[in-house]
Amino acid sequence: MRERLITVLILLPLVLAALLFVSGEVLTLLLAIVLTYCAWEWSQFVAPASRMGRIVFTVLVADLMVALFAFTGFELRWPYLMEVAVVGWVLTVIWVARYPTPMPAFVALVVGAAILVVAWAALSLLALAGWQWLLFLLVLVWAADVGAYFVGRAIGVRKLAPRVSPGKTWAGVAGGASLSVVVAGFGAWWFALPPVSFMSLCLAAALISVLGDLTVSMFKRSSGMKDSGRLLPGHGGMLDRVDSLLAAAPVLVAGLIHLGVIQ
Repeated sequence: MRERLITVLILLPLVLAALLFVSGEVLTLLLAIVLTYCAWEWSQFVAPASRMGRIVFTVLVADLMVALFAFTGFELRWPYLMEVAVVGWVLTVIWVARYPTPMPAFVALVVGAAILVVAWAALSLLALAGWQWLLFLLVLVWAADVGAYFVGRAIGVRKLAPRVSPGKTWAGVAGGASLSVVVAGFGAWWFALPPVSFMSLCLAAALISVLGDLTVSMFKRSSGMKDSGRLLPGHGGMLDRVDSLLAAAPVLVAGLIHLGVIQ
């Protein structure tokens, strides 16, 4: 716990500084760098024994992000991209429920590339809509994680997905959802949006963020790994820190498009 807190205290000022003092366009580049590093960690699921294979996967993900930007310019010329991503994340419930299932390299490649590239697009759209939206997503997901951690430790009994992540409980999910609703209520007031629809959207994003965590956990467990890396003391790898965001970002963006916040 001490290592985790120290890491947070170091990273938090850096994240806030980037949000406050860096333009949206530069933020998209920084996000691309972060998610390219996540691709390097994910490459362990694709080609664990081949350094060249890992490099190829990482470069592929970076190239796909460049291609997406070149083709769309973040003007949402593919208006249903985020909706398709939401459907995909919802369907992972079946995958998690059926685990353990085979995780061949091709599946890891396709799933990883799709998750990381779409998440980058969603996070970049939030950054371009205003740094406050990106900060709100971070706080929303952190609230869901913190609520789940403390409520799960205090009263959690029934396991959520014991074959994937034995530490997660249904009580923890409820605790995380409850705290995320509080954050959503503040967000509805801050952004002057309809409370019911916006809070419902935020609750959906918080709940689906759990699937992001579980999906990465499936691949780690299939690869015999506890953490995706050692970059962040007490937390593991970068992928371990952003797995929930990967799922929550497309959900929030899809909802904000329907609410007319993102054009």
